[in-house]
Formats: sequence, C-alpha cells, structure tokens
Amino acid sequence: MTSSETLRNQYDAACARWPTLRVAFGAFESHVGGPVTHAADAFIVVAYLTGSQGAADLLVNMVHELSASIPGESDELAARCIDHLLFATGAHPPRIASYRGRGRLRTWLRVVASRLSVDSHRGQPNALAEPPSGFIAAAANPEDAVARAELQAIFSAAAEAAFSMLDRRLRRWLRYRYVNGLSIDDAARMQGVHRATAARQMSKAEDVLRKRMYEELAERLRDRGLAPSDAALLTNAELSLSRLLRSTHVEQ
Repeated sequence: MTSSETLRNQYDAACARWPTLRVAFGAFESHVGGPVTHAADAFIVVAYLTGSQGAADLLVNMVHELSASIPGESDELAARCIDHLLFATGAHPPRIASYRGRGRLRTWLRVVASRLSVDSHRGQPNALAEPPSGFIAAAANPEDAVARAELQAIFSAAAEAAFSMLDRRLRRWLRYRYVNGLSIDDAARMQGVHRATAARQMSKAEDVLRKRMYEELAERLRDRGLAPSDAALLTNAELSLSRLLRSTHVEQ
C-alpha cells in the first residue's frame, strides 16, 4: 500500500470516527503531510481550523477535562489553555495548528496544560518544585515529546515480546554476555565448548532476537503508517534492544 493510499484510509477512518465533523481530504492532507499515528485526532484539529461545527466544543471539553486532572488547578487553567491554543495571535494561526497527529491529542493537550501550569506558578511563594505528574519535558514542540514517548514504548514492548519467544539455550548465551559481562573465551569455558562454537552461538542468539524484534516492531507499527526500515526508527529499536539485553529480563 502506498503512502497516499494509507493516508486516504486514515482519512476515511477518521470520517467514520467523527461523522458530525466535515473536513475536506485536501485540507486534511495539507495539514498532516502524510500518514500519521493518530489521524482521528488530527482530524478534529483540522475540523476546528477549517470551521467545522462541533470541533470547537470537542476541543474545549478535552481541555477542561485534562486541566482538571492536574493537581492544584481549576477552571482558570482551562481558560488559559483555550486562549493559548484556540485563538490566533495577530497574523499567526492558533497554536493548536502545530498538532499534526504524531502523538495522542489528549496527551499533547496535557503537556501544554502542564507547561502553562508550571509557568503560572513560577515565582510564586508556593511554586511547584517540579512539573506535575505526567508532564513530559524535552522538545520545544510538545508533539515531538509525545511521539517520542509513544514510539519508545512500542520499541520496548517489541523487544520484550521478542525476548520472551527465545528458548533457554539462546537466553543463556545472551545472559553470559550482557548480564555477566563474560568474554567469548569465558563463555566457552562455562559451556565446555570451543571458542568458535561459543562465538557462533552468541551471534546466533543476537541475530534471532534482533530478527524477532523487527518482526514484532513491523506488526506494531503497521497500523500507524510507519515502517521499521526508517533509519531513525532502526536507531531507536537498536537502543531498546540494547537496554533490554542489559536489563534483568535477560536473567529470566
């Protein structure tokens, strides 16, 4: 399936999810630029930006709900979020236009609300010592932070699922290297085999785990319009695999 076909399917699914909102495919495509992980959420934003009736109410309700979930806050925070996100400033479009469906809209809104909450308390006698629970600090654009967090969760889950399918023999070789820190020679002595045999077994264990991880990753990313062949995704996948191999999971 081509990227255009995937995007069209995502648009059709979003239309079915929000039948009362009216969004032209061209406007949706122009806003997201290509397949995204959360097309139905992006659909709401495009509906709001293009004046579809009902979209504003959906966003306002989300903002009130998420603002109320932040400890110590009230309707005042929701009002600030609405003003911050939904209204244009001079020649600039509403800030909600920066959301393009790469992370969950609710999480993105909570990040914005959390940051506004921290900013409003800064300098006050009882200012928060640290951001509220659930606050994601990192990129200047909250959507980048949310997308990274969600992808990392996918990578980690794929790595753990792949490891769970390995037999005990392969797990043992991985444990020798990544948990016990043994060299090939030491691992060979532990198993009573030649060094070349130990090297082959170690390499096989890593190759099988990596192959199964990418199979798991491809399946988990398929519905999000992404592919593990992307260079950035491969880098993150390798990091997740490395973290897993050095964790206590390898001992099980």
